[in-house]
Order: sequence, then structure tokens, then C-alpha cells
Amino acid sequence: MRLLHLRDGLLAVIDREKPDAAAVERVFAGKNAQSLILLGEARGVLLLALAERGIPTAEMTPAEIKRAVAGSGVAEKFQVRRMVAALVDSRAVSRLAIDAADAAAAALAHGFIHARHAPDVVARPSASGPALDSGPVRRRPAG
Repeated sequence: MRLLHLRDGLLAVIDREKPDAAAVERVFAGKNAQSLILLGEARGVLLLALAERGIPTAEMTPAEIKRAVAGSGVAEKFQVRRMVAALVDSRAVSRLAIDAADAAAAALAHGFIHARHAPDVVARPSASGPALDSGPVRRRPAG
């Protein structure tokens, strides 16, 4: 029932927000086996919900996300959060829980990686989001 409730909630968010793509952290190690099993179940439900709605999904390791956002695959959580704050509205990010900052980092990393592989794609601000600077786009270095 817990997984069904999670799926229904995820589908509701997908239907409301209508994402073009999704980024999901690939988890492959941990200290607590039971926690990893529960996390794997939740990831499976998330991936299923995204697949049901036809949302293209990228899976990235924590190191790939950290490298894309903070410049180092071994950056600490506070460093990732600081970079997320520097890349988006820092007032909003300062109120985010560390896990929410990690989620934002995954989305940013996916955007950076996608932009590097599809340089002709142009980002446009959403009607509800902050206006983007019309200045030159700074590309993050590969690696």
C-alpha cells in the first residue's frame, strides 16, 4: 500500500507539473542494507511512474551530479547546496532541506549534461519561474 500511495502521488505531480525530462540519482552503495532495499523500492516506483507517462529519464551517480554542479565528484553536501544557491535564486535555496538541494542539483546536472550534448537547445524561462539573464551562456567544463 505504501508503494501504491507513492506511485499515485508521483503520477499526480507528473500530471500537474508536466516535466519534459527527469533526472534520478543512481544509488549503488550504502551502510544500511534495509535502507538500500527501501530506497530501491521507491526508485523503482519512481522509474515506473516516469515510464508510464513517457518521461525521458536520465540516471546519474552522486559523483556525476556533484562533478557537474560543484566541479568535484567528491564535493560535500554543503558545497553542492552552495553551488545550487549560486546557480538559482539563492533566497529560495537557502530555505531548502539538504535533500531538496540534492534534487535540484540532479536537475541542474542533467540540464548541464544535456546542454553539452545538445548545444542548439535554448533554455526558456517558465511563466512562473524567475527571468533568466539574457547574457552569454556559461558552459560548465566537461569532466
